[in-house]
Amino acid sequence: MNHFAKSIASETITPLSGGEFALSQELIPISTSEDSKNVIGMIIGSVKHTVAGFKKVSKNKKQLIPVLILAITWAVLTFLPAIGINPLPVKILSYLTFARGGLDGNVLNKIGGVLVKGLFAYLLSSSIINKGSTAKIKDGFSLLKNNINSKKFINSVLLFGLGLALFAYNLVVANTTLQNITAGIVCFAISLKALTTGNGFIFKLFTLILSKIKFANSAEVNKLMTGWTLGFGLGVLISFLPISSGGYLFGCLAIIVAVIMFIVEKSKQRGKEHE
Repeated sequence: MNHFAKSIASETITPLSGGEFALSQELIPISTSEDSKNVIGMIIGSVKHTVAGFKKVSKNKKQLIPVLILAITWAVLTFLPAIGINPLPVKILSYLTFARGGLDGNVLNKIGGVLVKGLFAYLLSSSIINKGSTAKIKDGFSLLKNNINSKKFINSVLLFGLGLALFAYNLVVANTTLQNITAGIVCFAISLKALTTGNGFIFKLFTLILSKIKFANSAEVNKLMTGWTLGFGLGVLISFLPISSGGYLFGCLAIIVAVIMFIVEKSKQRGKEHE
């Protein structure tokens, strides 16, 4: 693991403050450097920290009330259609709150849907309690825009991250249709915040994986994270298309193009080294 990867892995967590919420795995640092040495350890460390965060949230009424209200809303919106009550207002509210998340598709779709619901609850809670939360999303959007406008930033690594995000989006929503567009918006917003902080589970995971192939440095990790964020933004737009597997389709296409670009980039690099 190179110096950059070690510096990321060695960071320790800070206690949850009043404006933080435990469900955002994008933003939660890993508990110890020992947990960050491999992917499994990183995941276990994140789970441990999330459980601890749940306990803190349960004791904080300001954080707990918005989450409870949202949970009750989900329960009502799930129960009403089950008993034959499903007028247009109920459908719209269900779409806006991603109430069907975790209820449709295969096992992975259901797990992904539950995770997105957790991120939804995090965004709601943090936006109400912490005014700086919305500002981080705006900062992330500005950073994303600046990165995209930089010609040096567009390469195979960014495109690969974009493809991964599109694939992940389709996985968590089961089908990329308008009824699941809220999930895409939530993932996009969370990724924007992670891009701003330059830390968190996904950021550390990318760093760890790239370090295994001797490819980890701040520029490449930021490109991968930028592509990941952009992918969820494009996922929202794909939801307007009449394609239920749009994320899988365009995600796989982006990954294939990224691999081809990577081969071409490496070929050009070797050519310059032999000149």
